[in-house]
Amino acid sequence: PNAHNNNTQSIAGGYEQVVELEKTVKQLMTISGANEIKTFTLIGEEDVLKLGIDKTNDLYTKQIKISNPLNAYMSVLRTQMLTSMLGAVKYNINHKNKNFALYEVGKVFVNENENLTEREILSFISVEKDKNFFSVKSITEMLAEKLGVTFNYAQEKNIGMHPNISADIMIGKQKVGKIGKISPRITNNFEIKDNVYYFEIELKNLPSKKVKKVKELAKFPSSSRDLAFVVDADIPVGSILEQVRKSGGNICENVEFFDVYQSEQLGVNKKSVAFSLTFRRKDATLTQEEVSGQVQIIIDTLGQKFDAKLREQ
Repeated sequence: PNAHNNNTQSIAGGYEQVVELEKTVKQLMTISGANEIKTFTLIGEEDVLKLGIDKTNDLYTKQIKISNPLNAYMSVLRTQMLTSMLGAVKYNINHKNKNFALYEVGKVFVNENENLTEREILSFISVEKDKNFFSVKSITEMLAEKLGVTFNYAQEKNIGMHPNISADIMIGKQKVGKIGKISPRITNNFEIKDNVYYFEIELKNLPSKKVKKVKELAKFPSSSRDLAFVVDADIPVGSILEQVRKSGGNICENVEFFDVYQSEQLGVNKKSVAFSLTFRRKDATLTQEEVSGQVQIIIDTLGQKFDAKLREQ
């Protein structure tokens, strides 16, 4: 590229933290059922215009041109991930692949006053028939839960997305990403006829994986149960998780959310959310009757608050 940045600073331990965060994010995305891809950071100068913008937009004007490009299709560094992800969808559809989700942890580059600025982005794109806005949003909630943050969603028009099905992903008042359905007008520009859902999150806005403090070894054994519930698709996973923890009582040592999915078998606008629960008493060995009793309280409470139905494993 013609521009570079000489003002970089190194932070002790920063590299290891970034690598650990990226590793964690990739593991979580794989759990969600998406396949990892790697796309070229070089694109055609006009490619970004397929997102419905004109040549005055920053995504176009701040592209960094390559001095001696191999061809016109790889002449600038991308300022955004969406054209690359839609290109990957088009490629897969053309090769007879259907009903799939893809993700990439990739870089975008912006020319800021002749200095190159890099940003690392997690991008997810889905052309799965049983996915909608809420089921894709459940994946971002899984990420938030595992990384120890809370995402809020503010309806906002975003480039390339349907004006009524688009939101900013927020941590507090800070925008960290975006989520929504890709506008049919934009998917047509990529010769895609399917419904496409997308989200992206800038990794620098996510916390590094926290090191857990060493705990004293427990004196009494634990008992584990996995529970899966069918609920309305628009109920946030975080709200269900919070209620499971509240209803677990004193003997519920830990609750972890580990799976969410939708299918025709579950019903229209329904999703399945699954949790792993660990029970333990500090002063005695738990009986199976105690665990079963507490599990029933959780099932009854979720049924009352969310009309949740226990799904047989």
